[in-house]
Amino acid sequence: MLCSMGDGAITGDATLFKQITGLINQSYYEIWMAGLSVDKNNRLDDYNWTDLPDAPITMVLSQADYTIPVAYVGANVATFVRLKGVYYLLNGNKQYLEQLSGSESLTTITGEPYAYYLNGKSIIFDRPFNAATLTKYAQIVTAGSFVVGSRYTILSVGTTDFTLIGAASNTVGVSFIATGAGTGTGTATISTFHVEFQRTIDAFTSADTTQQPSLMETYHDMIPLKASALYLQPIDINLANQYDAMFYRRLQLFKRDIVMFDDNSPKAITSEPVNPY
Repeated sequence: MLCSMGDGAITGDATLFKQITGLINQSYYEIWMAGLSVDKNNRLDDYNWTDLPDAPITMVLSQADYTIPVAYVGANVATFVRLKGVYYLLNGNKQYLEQLSGSESLTTITGEPYAYYLNGKSIIFDRPFNAATLTKYAQIVTAGSFVVGSRYTILSVGTTDFTLIGAASNTVGVSFIATGAGTGTGTATISTFHVEFQRTIDAFTSADTTQQPSLMETYHDMIPLKASALYLQPIDINLANQYDAMFYRRLQLFKRDIVMFDDNSPKAITSEPVNPY
């Protein structure tokens, strides 16, 4: 679509290719910010991109303040900079904790937390974990089933050499990030308290020819529309304004559908077709 130049005219000119890539990213960010302006919880992804990354919180007795853990990297994910929520697993189902707007409800009395407060890069639960909570929400995993990249705490050593899979020592209570599945009879626990992250956009590069925008596929056409308008501004302002008008018309439809879209239930997104000519 880019000004009817064709793929070869752009990719065949390294300087122009990088320039167009920069304009595409500028357009991409404008769309992203427009989506967030109407729904700050929008996932900004296609329907098949339902895998939100998360990471377990290593629970510590009598501790309420935790550094936000690093998200796992899964399929079709971009970069992750925003925390979406905190949940624990109960009978295989996610139970989300309430996010507090302030620290007034925090207590130093240990127990099972039901809410949390975000303070910079820290998660502060409404109360420190007690021993019963650690036991209730710790899943026991046997050597041979450890997942690389997951954080575990050694429960029993058995015949397993945990130092071969990331642990500093073979000591009960030592936490480690697994570098292998492990062997033997040793066991470890993994927290079922998790932090769930929100996907955000990943900038395009001229070297990547397969990357797709992480927004509803119906509106992928907005990116070349805006990029074309930006490219044409010093060349043909009238044509640039035409592309701009089409872009902002589509952007309003995009924002409308973002407001109507339920992240938890796929819906048919209806939009008006655009004629780039």
